[in-house]
Amino acid sequence: MTPSHAARILIVDDNRTNRLILEKHLGKAGYRIVSVGGGAEALERLEPTLDGRAEDEAIDLIVLDVMMPDIDGSAVLRRVRESKSPSDLPIVMATAKDRTQDIVDALEAGANDYVVKPVNLPVLLARVETQLSLKLARQSLKNAQQSLIQAAKMESVGYLAAGVAHEIRNPLARIKMGIESLRRHPVLAGEEKPAKTLEAMKSACEVADQVVRGLMKAATEIRPRIQPVAVADVVREALGLIEQAVRDQGIILELALDEPIPKGRSGVAELRQVLVHVLTNAVQAMPDGGILRVRTGTRIIEDLPEQDAGRSGNLPRVGDTMIAIDIEDSGPGIKPDRLLAVFDPFYTTKATGTACGLGLTIAQRTLDILGGLLSLENREEGGLRASVLVPRAGMFQTTV
Repeated sequence: MTPSHAARILIVDDNRTNRLILEKHLGKAGYRIVSVGGGAEALERLEPTLDGRAEDEAIDLIVLDVMMPDIDGSAVLRRVRESKSPSDLPIVMATAKDRTQDIVDALEAGANDYVVKPVNLPVLLARVETQLSLKLARQSLKNAQQSLIQAAKMESVGYLAAGVAHEIRNPLARIKMGIESLRRHPVLAGEEKPAKTLEAMKSACEVADQVVRGLMKAATEIRPRIQPVAVADVVREALGLIEQAVRDQGIILELALDEPIPKGRSGVAELRQVLVHVLTNAVQAMPDGGILRVRTGTRIIEDLPEQDAGRSGNLPRVGDTMIAIDIEDSGPGIKPDRLLAVFDPFYTTKATGTACGLGLTIAQRTLDILGGLLSLENREEGGLRASVLVPRAGMFQTTV
C-alpha cells in the first residue's frame, strides 16, 4: 500500500473554490480527503487525532492555509505542535505571503513545507508525497528501533534468569519449609497473630517464586511440537485452569465456542499457556467481578505492524484468514498510549508486588514462534479486548 492510497489529508482553507480544487487534485491522486473552511473547524476535526483517540479516522497530513478570518493557520500550527511533532503529523502551509521571513517563521514554528498561492498543483502533490514518504520511513525506523530494544530487553531477561534463578529458588524453598514447620509448631498452634504473619510470609515467598519462574520461562527457548489443533478444546482447557479465580471473584463467564472453525496450526501446550496468560490478565482486571467473554471464529488479516507486513515464511500476511480467539473483560481498560508498553518485560499496570510483568511478554514471544498474533484494544463500551490469532492447519508450507 502506497502513501497515496493510505493517507487521509485535511485541507484547511476559508476559500471554497480553493478547497474544491485541492480536493479534486489530491483526491484524484488517491488520497482520502477531509476539508474544512476555517481554523476553529480544523481544530475540532483534529481533536481525536491530537489526543490519540482516532485510529482508522486519524489525519495523516494537513494542507493549511495561513490567512483565515477566525483562527489563522499560524495559530492552528502552534496548537497542533503542542501534541504532534512534525514527524508524526506533517503540515504543508499554503500562503499568499512570499516574503522570506514569513516562510522562515512558519518553518521555525513547526511547518514541514510550504507552497505559495496561487498553488501550483503538481508542486503541492510532489511535496505532499515527499512528506508522507518521509513519515512512512521514520515510522519504519521507529519500528525497527523498538524491535531492537525489545530484543535487548529479552536478552537481558535471559542473562538475569540464567544467573540468579536457581540461587533464588533454593533459599525460597528453604524459607517456605521453615514457614510450614513453624505453622505446625505446638507453641504457635491456635495463635491468630503469628498464623497471619506466617501466611503473609508464605504469600510473599510464592510471589517471589512466581517472578523467578517467569524469568526462567522468558529465558527458555521455546520448541513447540506443531500439529493440527482443535482450538476450541484448547480454549476450554485454559478456562479450566483459571476456573477457580473466575468463581472466587464472582465473574460471569460468557462463551461462544460452538462456531465450526478449521483446526489451527500450533503447539497445544504453548497455545494453552498463551491463553492462560491472557485470561489471567482479564480476570485480574476485574477483582470485584464483571463479565468475561470468550469467543472463537475466523478473521481475515487487514493490517499488520509495519515491521511484520509482507513477510514470507511462517508469519501471517495481509489477506490471510486466521483463527481468532477474542477475550473481552469489563475492567477499566488500558490507557491508549500504554497499549504497546504492556508487552515490555516487567511492565505491569497492577500494584507493586502483585505481578512480575512477564505474562504478555511471554505470550507474545510464544505466538511469534507459532506464527500467530496478539493484539489489544480498548472496547467502546468499556474494558479490554485481547485477540489471539492462530494460523490455520496447512496455512504455511514450511515447518518450524
